[in-house]
Amino acid sequence: MARQIGIDLGSANTLIYLKGNGIILSAPTVISIDQNTGKDICFGSQAKKMLGKTPSYIKVSRPVREGVISDMDDTTLLISRLLEKTELVSFFSRPDAYVCVPTKCTEVERRAVQTAIYEAGTRNVSLVQEPLAAAVGAGLRVLNAKGCMVVDIGEGTTETAVISLGEIVVARSQKIAGANLDKAIVNYFYNDRRIEIGELTAERLKLKIGVAHSKINRGESEVLGRNLNNGMVISSTATSKEIHYAIKPALASIVHQIRQTLELTPPELMSDVLSNGIVLTGGGALLPGLAEYIKSELKLNVRVAPKPLESVCIGIGKMLESEGELNRILYRD
Repeated sequence: MARQIGIDLGSANTLIYLKGNGIILSAPTVISIDQNTGKDICFGSQAKKMLGKTPSYIKVSRPVREGVISDMDDTTLLISRLLEKTELVSFFSRPDAYVCVPTKCTEVERRAVQTAIYEAGTRNVSLVQEPLAAAVGAGLRVLNAKGCMVVDIGEGTTETAVISLGEIVVARSQKIAGANLDKAIVNYFYNDRRIEIGELTAERLKLKIGVAHSKINRGESEVLGRNLNNGMVISSTATSKEIHYAIKPALASIVHQIRQTLELTPPELMSDVLSNGIVLTGGGALLPGLAEYIKSELKLNVRVAPKPLESVCIGIGKMLESEGELNRILYRD
């Protein structure tokens, strides 16, 4: 029998789960390509270090943007290299793949994912709704008649869903997520401080001193950028309060999306959500104070999943390992 794998193809990171082995790979969704030869140079962490630092003939590609494939060839090449690294593909063996996709992606976008993963070396490709996998990975009892709500904040999209009896009853998806927080920090320094910084610097600031709630203070950090007044390099200091100010509008959009989802939820399920609260997954859930911020805005209990970065991939894994109804979810899409 062919081996079965689950793939969380994210805008920031790609994770692979092998049935019977667990998560066997986690790598940035980045690949660098020599445009003169068309061959790849490196991928994953090594390629991410090259962002913004390469000569013109080297392209550093982030082929998945806002939760969907933006460059088919680069995605296929990247997944092919990841599968080779894990030794999952050979002349005699091609695994069956189950890949997560956002709930609101179009039919064209869904076919693009299936084509890219198939051409990378898999045998069959099935798609799984991302919020459902995230909820399973977070430990929610999705098969019960009692409703539960998950908010998956990734790099490219934020997915909110209310789930009952193994199905998504209400879902909303928007392309405001982790990457938008980075862009908001870049824009803040450009417009308010007259300093130009890159997205990698913005991401570092978010991870180091970023906060979602104004009551939290994580100190300050040095920032190196270009002074827009004279074009010279400048060293400055950013505070946790500034980063909060910069990303607050994006966080407000995420809260607004959650509120819209709740407004569309049937009354009986709404009472379940009020009782059970909301679970946050995805890399964005790691932002300090986010659960407290959402709780203060919506007056609901909010908690972060045990392993938010891996929740989606863990969810696919649980479906693969199950021999009951949870496994059959894989074949519903």
